[in-house]
Amino acid sequence: MRPLISIIIPTFNRDHLIIDTIISIMNQSYNNWECIVVDDGSSDFTEKEVNELIAIDRRIFYYKRPQNREKGANACRNFGYEMSKGDYINFFDSDDLMHADKLDLQMTMLEKDQADFNVCQTLVFSGEEHTVGELRFPFLKSDDPLNDFLAHKIKWLTQAPLIKKQSLNKFNLKFNEKLQQSQEFEFIGRMLYHQLSYSIIEKPLVYLRKHDDSITYGKVTSPKIISSFNARYYFVNDRNSALSLNARSSLCKELIALYTTALKNRKSFKRQDLANMYERLRNELSSNKEKELLWCLKISFKYLDRGECFKVRLQAMQ
Repeated sequence: MRPLISIIIPTFNRDHLIIDTIISIMNQSYNNWECIVVDDGSSDFTEKEVNELIAIDRRIFYYKRPQNREKGANACRNFGYEMSKGDYINFFDSDDLMHADKLDLQMTMLEKDQADFNVCQTLVFSGEEHTVGELRFPFLKSDDPLNDFLAHKIKWLTQAPLIKKQSLNKFNLKFNEKLQQSQEFEFIGRMLYHQLSYSIIEKPLVYLRKHDDSITYGKVTSPKIISSFNARYYFVNDRNSALSLNARSSLCKELIALYTTALKNRKSFKRQDLANMYERLRNELSSNKEKELLWCLKISFKYLDRGECFKVRLQAMQ
């Protein structure tokens, strides 16, 4: 028998979408899988809808996030991982769809090349026709995966990789439950930091649904801005020795942009959060000129409600 694959899906109030997602899994040409749905506290008919599918296919399991776990998709993913029995893991979202041969094609490749994970292309769609759209990120291949990923030269989302569970366990790789945005960026970045090897299938095997309430395309909030900032700061600060100059430059420019966005919307932020972002960013700037520009950026938005010129000049120095 071929290896068991655990598909882990966090969900919240997606009863109108999750059924299509699970059906795309039930239609897989690869048969040895389990689908673990972890509910983050839905108030709709998600539980009822999923249980109706469980009655048809016992490979599907439904859990509710334990009350003592952090609310959010990341805690749901981690809990689902703890419940999983598979040798391989595919994290997935409750509004997206799988190509019917996704699991089979990726497992066949992994059985052949013995990489830690395999990644495929992702097609973005809106409306009813999921096979028509555009590639989310065209480039997946790199000779320097960590730095190219951090600099956005290559990219993929959580749904795309099929990952060897043993490789995740080796480095205790889990999702950061404190993050509300950029958790995929941070998680995959840590995978590449630990030099997990990967192979590629240059074919769209994931169909990413684009809508206002999607995990990928949802609204931006202050906790999400802070999370995006913290995810990038982790690599600049804690993993700096592994970064190329280009990757560090790209991350610093993003930190400056995120801090500027926070300043523009400062009424939505706690004063301490803005202060923490300022101090962290200041500590990563190497010259007094850069620190002066950062101070000017902060003061300009505080008193004049503008300061884009300082952001542009500061980014140009990175």
